[in-house]
Amino acid sequence: MDRRERAECEPGVATMRKIEPSAFRRMPWKNGGGETTEIAIGPAGATADDFDWRVSTARVVTPGPFSHFQGIDRSLVVLSGNKLRLVTGPLDGNQVVVLDRASAPFQFAGDMPAYADLVGGGPVVDFNVMTRRADFRHVLRKISAREGTVVAGGIVVLYCLAGSAACRTDSDVVQLAAGEALVSEDELTDRPMPDRAIRIECHGADDCELLTVQIFSQGTKA
Repeated sequence: MDRRERAECEPGVATMRKIEPSAFRRMPWKNGGGETTEIAIGPAGATADDFDWRVSTARVVTPGPFSHFQGIDRSLVVLSGNKLRLVTGPLDGNQVVVLDRASAPFQFAGDMPAYADLVGGGPVVDFNVMTRRADFRHVLRKISAREGTVVAGGIVVLYCLAGSAACRTDSDVVQLAAGEALVSEDELTDRPMPDRAIRIECHGADDCELLTVQIFSQGTKA
């Protein structure tokens, strides 16, 4: 089985692609201040300068500024480590938040100054979603899928945090274990498409935990 496993579906339902950790791409931050692990990017072959959307993790080892991304909206959630103190915004109106593994995803503008400090020592690993503001918007959520969850979007990225899950469409299923990701790369739409929804079901006695990313054309609601 290929590292990037494709499940080709009938027209009108999602096409799912599983991405194992061995296929993630590791690289320096754009500003050189840390290391990023890229999980998925659109369009294929895009770089940190010209992507439409990007999903990645970052390892924060020392305090310092985040990279500047002009025209980009970002969301961040802490995956491991202690607490991350994030200062964002213009000098005359900073917003300060302290994030840990229990915190909800935090959204901020990638083209505003952002400075990260480690509370209680490091390193901290965080999960990042970026979309180009003029054309796209995204929704990042943390879910527990014990009772089953349905996710629909123009583009959907799933990242399994704990446990194992079956991700189903009407014509196929992809199994996800902790640390693995899945991308649904159907045509981008301006609204959720119920007929292309992915149903997420847990395996085993314990809850599975996932991060879900929905990407839409700008100006729509999830």
